[in-house]
Amino acid sequence: MTESVAMTEQPSQTAAITLPRSPLSRLLLPIALVVLALGAGLAAWSGFNFGPQTMLIGAIAGGVGALAALVGLIAGLRRRLPLSGWALIVGTLSIALGATMVFPEQRELAIISAALPVLCAALTLRPLHTAIVTVVSLASLWAAAYFAAAEPSTNQLIQWSLLSAFVLVISIFALVCSAALRAFDRQQTVGHESTTQLNKQLGEEQERVERAAQLLVQERDRLAAVLGAASDGVVLADSNGIILQANAAARQLLNEAFGGTLEGQALNQWSQENTGRLRVISNEREGERQRVVFEQQQGTRKPVIGLNQVPIRSSAGSVLGYVGVFHDKTTELEVEEMRSQLLDFLVQDMHDPLNSVLAAQDTLLAGDLGDGNERVLSTARRTTSRLVELTNTLMEMSRLHGDPNSLHRLANPLRPLIEGSIAQSTPQAQQRAINLVLEYGADSGGLAFDADKMRRVMSHLLDNALRRSPAYSTVRVQVSNTGGNAQVRIADQGPSIPVELAGRIFDRFSKQVGEQRIGGVGLAYCKQVIEAHGGRIWVDSTPGKGSTFIFSMPSAA
Repeated sequence: MTESVAMTEQPSQTAAITLPRSPLSRLLLPIALVVLALGAGLAAWSGFNFGPQTMLIGAIAGGVGALAALVGLIAGLRRRLPLSGWALIVGTLSIALGATMVFPEQRELAIISAALPVLCAALTLRPLHTAIVTVVSLASLWAAAYFAAAEPSTNQLIQWSLLSAFVLVISIFALVCSAALRAFDRQQTVGHESTTQLNKQLGEEQERVERAAQLLVQERDRLAAVLGAASDGVVLADSNGIILQANAAARQLLNEAFGGTLEGQALNQWSQENTGRLRVISNEREGERQRVVFEQQQGTRKPVIGLNQVPIRSSAGSVLGYVGVFHDKTTELEVEEMRSQLLDFLVQDMHDPLNSVLAAQDTLLAGDLGDGNERVLSTARRTTSRLVELTNTLMEMSRLHGDPNSLHRLANPLRPLIEGSIAQSTPQAQQRAINLVLEYGADSGGLAFDADKMRRVMSHLLDNALRRSPAYSTVRVQVSNTGGNAQVRIADQGPSIPVELAGRIFDRFSKQVGEQRIGGVGLAYCKQVIEAHGGRIWVDSTPGKGSTFIFSMPSAA
């Protein structure tokens, strides 16, 4: 297994975006400081320069103004604009009233100072409240001016009225500027909220990425553990078939691809002949699955290895990569060879005694045994005949295995062989209440085949179809010419064969799988004979519709 690349987890560093403070609060802070200074100054001036009554008025007005300014300053720093505005309005109005009382000769300046609370109101309050503050400020200062001095002259009243009109103009201007600042402040607030939401989304996305990275690390470690524990060799390749990862079993089995590392090599090299290094024994495809059996020819052991290769597809169907599983078949093949040799010895030893028993049964049947004894002996003879047929089949398989070219191939028409095989199987079909149908298509052309062996192939295939079919069903034999090859299809209506077992149906030694017995000598013989003729045999099975055994043979050149 290749070493895993450690993934360093980085601490979460979500950058928070800090917005500037509101322009309204920035304007209120210097105003509050100015009002605080004015209030403190008025209180100090009144204490050092005037008599006790004046000092009391100035000190109270200045102290209230300074205290209100301090409250407004603190509220402004905490961005509580309405409270800050009201505090500054009270402070400026108190200072203006105190100044009017302390400096009666400066009443015009006092009236102008009415613009200060109006400005504070325009910055922090609604327009209606600002208008109310304007009226209250002017009325209060007019009243204070009358109270502090004698009745003003007509010229002073005109002057005060003009100054009041000036204060009103300033108020309107302040309202317009305040509206513009409020609009800008709202934009900043919306931007702040958007930025806050963006920061939140960035944080959540970063958390998701970190969780995904942790899951990726866990899945990688889990995959490494599974591959490391596998006894078979397992390799992972990309969509181009280039190996990305391999477990220890694959490295040991393949000897690091004849001395080099597996990573970076092509997965399909084990399905291609390589003189002196690799000999391909078989290369078959089953849908998307590729099965390859090859022999490594380097070294003294020369193991035989099987490769099963399947693609990995995305949900959209595109190929993401490939998985290759290597399995050492050397021991299995050695055991299979030993079983075959033992079976060959048994068959040869059984063949002559069985023929002797069959001859003895024929002799007995030629005499007068009575009806009961004759039926028993006939049954025994049929059983012995099947055993003799089985031993003959096994002996032929042994000869073909030793010499695949031992066929007696002659140019023969295929139709008489098919019709003769059907005629021979008709009594068995009638006994089982099965309809046996022949459908002959296009002429198959000239064929060269071993008639005796092909007759036995048809006998095994028809016997298999009849045994699998229920009563009152149909076994259909179809002969056609496809791509220059003669093709024979034998379809039954019996139980279907699972897809995962279809590749084992032609195994020489049968196995019980559920309620079905898969494989056996008869189908293994058919496969061996058909392939010796250069043809191919396979099975198609659809759930609920039975199975179709198909073989094709090339036409004679």
